[in-house]
Amino acid sequence: MRLLVDLLNQARARDPEDFQAEFDCPVLVFEPFASSENSPTFQTVELLGGGPLGAAVVAMIRKREGSTDFPRMITLGRAASNDIAVKVESISKFHGYFVEVKGEMLWADANSANGSTVDGVALEARQKTPVRSGSKLNFGEVEATYYDPPALYEFLVSR
Repeated sequence: MRLLVDLLNQARARDPEDFQAEFDCPVLVFEPFASSENSPTFQTVELLGGGPLGAAVVAMIRKREGSTDFPRMITLGRAASNDIAVKVESISKFHGYFVEVKGEMLWADANSANGSTVDGVALEARQKTPVRSGSKLNFGEVEATYYDPPALYEFLVSR
């Protein structure tokens, strides 16, 4: 996991090709969120190796050494064994997974307790749905934005 502010500084100091050579996989950008409509306080998405309270974090969508035994799936969930571990109560231990098919990245909910949406559309369990740069994904109460490497660079330098 990386802090969004650190990536922002790196993007501003480099040309697009150098930046994309280092960040060669898609990412999820998680920003602090309100935990529910009844609670005005903001929570931080705590990722394995995450940053300080209130910081936006970036998770690279790639297999993590020592993670799950699913070689084709990049898993996301609350359990530390996931490729992307997100320690938030509304996220299931194994919430869902990314898989790349014919060059297209897909997200599938693994029948999680609080469900997933892509761009506001609720997903059926194990329904693989394409995600594109700028797609908003919700995992329970947590929202993240998906970016491929070129779009991540553009997003960062535009901030």
